Amino acid sequence: LFSFSPTTTKTKQVHLTHPPDKSLFWRWHSEGAGMLSSVEAIYYASWECAEALGWEEQDKQDLVHLLWLFAIQRVCVHDSARRDGRHPAYTDAAKEERRDMRRQKGTDKQLRHPADSKRLTEQKERRKKTQEEAAQQHQHADSI
Repeated sequence: LFSFSPTTTKTKQVHLTHPPDKSLFWRWHSEGAGMLSSVEAIYYASWECAEALGWEEQDKQDLVHLLWLFAIQRVCVHDSARRDGRHPAYTDAAKEERRDMRRQKGTDKQLRHPADSKRLTEQKERRKKTQEEAAQQHQHADSI
């Protein structure tokens, strides 16, 4: 999404040398393999920098602390989903469910969309008319 915005297309971008195929945190997307949450990208970029700078193995291992709060959140998401009988948001099954919800072409959602749009427009017009009538009555009452 970042690269599709006209205001950000000229922003410098970096690419990880070896991104993981699968995000442990990102909930869902349709961008393909190797897409990560921001914190994961920071972690893997830091790891690559540490390797390039010749850090000791233990120092590189300490980078995992960047993910600590997100790991706690992941456990909470996992527990909540299991308690509610759902797939945790970071699983392949849940990601596919979210993609299916967003997909419209050739679905009932696409077919009903024009009708929804018309209904919402009519509701908005009725609400506006009701407000205008109330304002007119209020003005009329003030003038008496």
